[in-house]
Amino acid sequence: TGLSFAGNNLSGTLPTKLAYLVDLVLIDLSNNRLRGPISSNFEAMSQLNTLIIKNNWMGGSVPTELGNLSNLQTLELQGNFFKGSLEPVCNSRQKGAMFNSDCEEVLCPCCHICCTMIGSCIVKQKIEEIDKVYSSP
Repeated sequence: TGLSFAGNNLSGTLPTKLAYLVDLVLIDLSNNRLRGPISSNFEAMSQLNTLIIKNNWMGGSVPTELGNLSNLQTLELQGNFFKGSLEPVCNSRQKGAMFNSDCEEVLCPCCHICCTMIGSCIVKQKIEEIDKVYSSP
């Protein structure tokens, strides 16, 4: 089950009650005008495989609770104003997972693609190389 509102000019903040949709596998809210932080309540979404919230106006610290999402395979946070570390997410990363972020303000040693605040992105490391360091069984 998925929820995609990509490119719909949504504004405001992510409702914390979104985390009550615990059976969601995919959330794509990319390319909107969403603001504010990612709620730590998202850790309740144990089935979540894909979280894409790139290219919004979101910010704040990346919640360490995202590291509890054991099924997370795709995480795209680039094009926002997040700060902090994705280290907890890296430490629980599954083999083959692809994480992308703005790496100027977010420490992300397991990111495949790193972007800058002006929107230029580079492949930081190959997924196979990341798998050698960060992969849960």
